[in-house]
Amino acid sequence: MSALHLTFAGAPGSHGDGVRKPFASYSLFVSVTNGDGTPRLGLTRGNFRTWCAVGVNPVDFPLVEVHRADGSQGLPDAPGVYLLSFSSTSRHWSEAKRNGLAFFVAVEDGKAQGQALHAAYSGVADHVALP
Repeated sequence: MSALHLTFAGAPGSHGDGVRKPFASYSLFVSVTNGDGTPRLGLTRGNFRTWCAVGVNPVDFPLVEVHRADGSQGLPDAPGVYLLSFSSTSRHWSEAKRNGLAFFVAVEDGKAQGQALHAAYSGVADHVALP
C-alpha cells in the first residue's frame, strides 16, 4: 500500500454570511501528492471521505463538491490540487469565537491512501459553525 500526502489551505471568503448565504458553507484547497512528491491526478468526489466537528462535537457538514484545479472554473492550473466545498442545510454560522472547525479528510485511490486534519479557528475563519 502506498501513501498519499495531503496539505491544506482555507479558501478565502468561503463561508456563509448568515443573511445572503444563511447556511454554513466552507471551502478548502487540498494538495494531494504521491509518496515521491508527484501530484496525484484525476481524483473525484468518490475518492474523498470527510468528517467535520465543531470543538469536539461531530456536525452535519457534508462534502458536496470537488473541483480539480486544472485551469477551468476560475481555478489555476495546479496539478494535484483540489477545491473541496462543504455545505450544510441545517447549520447556521455564528460569531462565537470560542469554537473552531476541524475537518478530517481521507483520500483513497486504488491501494494508495492518505488522511489529514485541517482546523479553522476564529483567527483563520471569521465565522464558525455551531451545532
